[in-house]
Amino acid sequence: MLRPVDLQQILTQSNSMERVQQTQQQHPDMQQRYFSVQLSEETKHLKEAVKNSEETEKSKIRGEEEKERRQKKMKSEAEGAEEMEMKQETGDADDPEQGGLIDIKV
Repeated sequence: MLRPVDLQQILTQSNSMERVQQTQQQHPDMQQRYFSVQLSEETKHLKEAVKNSEETEKSKIRGEEEKERRQKKMKSEAEGAEEMEMKQETGDADDPEQGGLIDIKV
């Protein structure tokens, strides 16, 4: 059996239906905004990650170069000390006091 349309009930439901329809219409817009925010955050994170990676790479290179310089310096000092010892052993020293002390700075 059919009932007559109750106007008061329809009017009370119209407010809730209006909100539902409004939400449905705004949903794609909100999705687009959310996606845009996520994309910008990801881009920012990727830029920072690349910078950190490059800085780490540079510090590794600096550390390796510094280590090589120290090794070369120690090698040249060791060779110089060996030369002095050989001169003293053979008696070819220019100055008898030269080579008595080795001054090494690290």
